[in-house]
Amino acid sequence: IRNREKEVKEMFEPALVDFTNQTFQDKEEVIRYIAEKVWENKKIEDKQAYINAVLKREQTASTEMGDQIAIPHGESDTVRECFVAVLKLAKPVVWDQNEVALVFNIGISKGKKSKEHIEILARLCTNLMVEEDREKLYDAKNREELCDVLKSMGGV
Repeated sequence: IRNREKEVKEMFEPALVDFTNQTFQDKEEVIRYIAEKVWENKKIEDKQAYINAVLKREQTASTEMGDQIAIPHGESDTVRECFVAVLKLAKPVVWDQNEVALVFNIGISKGKKSKEHIEILARLCTNLMVEEDREKLYDAKNREELCDVLKSMGGV
């Protein structure tokens, strides 16, 4: 169990935590922005294939979680290793029905979908259910503060 916890904890790499003042028109633009970041960090091999996988999942059911949070995820052969990319938007975007300001994008390698994916999602959702932790995330004013909050939640 200890190794599994370590693997889940390492999913939040500081290089994949971003805070942007960029304005997005919709969730697809946000997903494309995140895909660019994870591609730059060599977490995916094919940016467009990954974008397609995430958008396909979005068509199945909304990943909007409430409380201005979305957890889009994509299962794809192009994912080199599972990851979680975190993006805080200075200006919220309408995801499906509600505004979203915090995006946690989970990248899942097709071969490793089962347990790792479920554990990451469960841990993330558990942490995000704590109102105090959510407030700290919302209050973060830059990337460093966002990383500090994630670290205090046991994430970075």
